[in-house]
Amino acid sequence: MRFKVKLRVLNPNDTPVDYDGVFIDLDVQGRNFASGVSDLKGTVPRFSEQVLEVPLTVSALGALRQMLGLATSGAWPEKLAYELRGKMGGPAFGSVRFESKGELSLSSAAR
Repeated sequence: MRFKVKLRVLNPNDTPVDYDGVFIDLDVQGRNFASGVSDLKGTVPRFSEQVLEVPLTVSALGALRQMLGLATSGAWPEKLAYELRGKMGGPAFGSVRFESKGELSLSSAAR
């Protein structure tokens, strides 16, 4: 299974930020779920933001682990915890790592 993640990159600096390549790793409920890379290359202008789309791939094993984890928990959860980690390559200063954590609400996704 494949899907795209939209990654919002903010540049609060007075100088543009160049990037060259993106990697993302996504965990759901503490288990590895998907990962992806993109050879995107560009610049985020000063005091600006940009949305990058990165394709992620869910392995069959990752999907099976998630299904088994949900099936053995006894009840369908209202929310799923996620953790997104990654890095953006930079030509001048090397890679910049990032991470984000939160919860996905299943009740609003079903509407």
